Amino acid sequence: MGQKRTFCRICEAHCGMIAEYDEAGQLHKLRPDATHPVSQGFICAKGLKFLDIANHPNRVHTPLRRNSAGELQPCSWDEAYALIGEKLRHIIDEHGVHAVGIYFGTPMIHHSLLMLTLFQWLRAMGTRNLYSAASQDNANKLAAQKIIHGREWVMPIADIEHADFALLLGTNPLVSQGTFIHMPQGTKTYDALIERGGEIVVVDPRHSESAQRWKRHLSIRPGTDVYLLLAILHELRDLYPQDAPKGLDTLLTLAEAYPIPVASHLTSIPEAEITSLVAQFRSDKRCTIFNGVGVNQGRFGTLCLILIQAIAYLSGNFDVRGGILFHPWANILQLLVGIKPQVSRIGGFTSHAGGLPCGILADEILTTGEGQIRALIVIGGNPLTSAPDETRLRQAFEQLDLLVSIDIFQNQTGALADVILPGLTWLERFDIGAWDAMYETAPMLQTAARARKPIAETRSEVRIIAELSILSGKPIFWNRWLARLWARIGWDAMVPILLKPLQWLFSRRLQGADGFPWRRPMGGYYRGRRRKHLCFWDEKLDGEPERLAAFADELQRPRPEHTFLLLGRRRRLAQNSWIHNASREEKAKEACAWLHQDDMARLNLVDGALVEIRSTCGAIQLPVFCHDSVQKGTVIVPHGLPDVNVNRLISSDKTHIEPFSGMHQMSGHHVSIAQI
Repeated sequence: MGQKRTFCRICEAHCGMIAEYDEAGQLHKLRPDATHPVSQGFICAKGLKFLDIANHPNRVHTPLRRNSAGELQPCSWDEAYALIGEKLRHIIDEHGVHAVGIYFGTPMIHHSLLMLTLFQWLRAMGTRNLYSAASQDNANKLAAQKIIHGREWVMPIADIEHADFALLLGTNPLVSQGTFIHMPQGTKTYDALIERGGEIVVVDPRHSESAQRWKRHLSIRPGTDVYLLLAILHELRDLYPQDAPKGLDTLLTLAEAYPIPVASHLTSIPEAEITSLVAQFRSDKRCTIFNGVGVNQGRFGTLCLILIQAIAYLSGNFDVRGGILFHPWANILQLLVGIKPQVSRIGGFTSHAGGLPCGILADEILTTGEGQIRALIVIGGNPLTSAPDETRLRQAFEQLDLLVSIDIFQNQTGALADVILPGLTWLERFDIGAWDAMYETAPMLQTAARARKPIAETRSEVRIIAELSILSGKPIFWNRWLARLWARIGWDAMVPILLKPLQWLFSRRLQGADGFPWRRPMGGYYRGRRRKHLCFWDEKLDGEPERLAAFADELQRPRPEHTFLLLGRRRRLAQNSWIHNASREEKAKEACAWLHQDDMARLNLVDGALVEIRSTCGAIQLPVFCHDSVQKGTVIVPHGLPDVNVNRLISSDKTHIEPFSGMHQMSGHHVSIAQI
């Protein structure tokens, strides 16, 4: 038996793991790495279960091509490529590069070499039609950082390790660990804050697992976090400095309309509780703020992140230890994967690093005219269940001349594909943790050799994208021979060998882990010249006062009778929609809706009753259970269930898309519930 160090690539926490091998040399177990200098033995259930994913009986091992009878059948790589190449070249020659769309999912973010390769293809091809899960997850953060810092990837890092007080909004790190944040020992860092006498306040409509563990919970009306933040900012107005960054005065003027009494009425948080939060930020304590997907998916995700950083700035917690930090090398990502912003044909949305909003993808396919999408390449994603309005998106996918899915499974999107190309799991490739290194507080850039060789006819996605670029006539690096060389280099086998001597030099410093020393955010990023580039407002936000006032008016009107607000939640053994059936027992346990006990009684429902949840654009059926964490008047349905797609209830109408970020409102929609 033997073992090898690696790290998990399900989320940006990138926790250290040990891969164990049996006597035959086969990988048979993953366990936490107690000696890892960052995670220090912490890992969530998703990571420990990943070998079940890699060995899943439904995994695709060979290319699949749709035959004349409409069935997906195994084929050779040459046969798959022949079909793709013929159709791609014809579509580009006849309709131009914008007729090709590309969608990538979460797995690609954690594959650095694939990100480099894909963005090289995008530059070479020039299509504006790039889409990703970002517009359902965190596009608001990219837009906010572009406004404040002029760079999309300079993300605020909540320094939980050194804070005395932490305000958490719309996040449940005990289950998800959080987005754009990576700390030593995972969620144990939050426990340490409490143990040293600090305080954590969780603001969430639901009494989440995190709120239960760290005790202080403020139950907020769904979607109203922005009014709470405006009220806190308003109370800090006297701290406005003479040399304040541009736009901060405009933000304070906006906050004047939402003092504590108004915010309390809109959020349902008592005035005394808001005053208590303000007192924390006015004290000499080190205070940090972090928001998660729950805030991102509301109506004002971009403004919320801007307000969070403005509060930190006025309270003296901006770019300082124990407050909000910024990684000094975050701009590297901008250089490597930055692309020229382009404007969509439908809706006039401007793209960012995550592409255009998925809410317009169906319209870009179905609306005839120049630039209509006729081919879609999906890389490690499942837009049919990740994006809003499954019914309309399915109609659009069925109309495509070419749909290609590069994935380890035949997911719901793949079931409609003309070709499925089998990729690798992160256990079967080399990786460098460039993504998490930009958002972690530890001084380490980690690497991992592949834990096992590729199985059957699966192929590296780096090679696949490079070969597709050649087939399309738009090769990466604008050169067919360089693209062919890039595709044929055995990166996963070669790079670890080349890096080994260099890593040996730093092995003692990194406690034996594979990687290199890295800068850590220490505060002071904005000393000197950088400070003058800060900006807290942009003309793109000029419509926000009107949107805020309109939503405030809506909140004060009675909700339509017999309707509920639809909210989502993370699942313990799933990451969005791309972890497939790791545990059948967990799948059955989590495929249900949650209601407050009073709402259950009002609807005459008992635990396990089958209900239909309906919106203006669709309906789903699943059992319902009473859950004591749920706020009255809301219904909780998890995202990414294999057999029930909650996004079928979410309209793709452009009124639900934040105009400057492309972020889709995925939370707080009105639905009705009826027993079947």
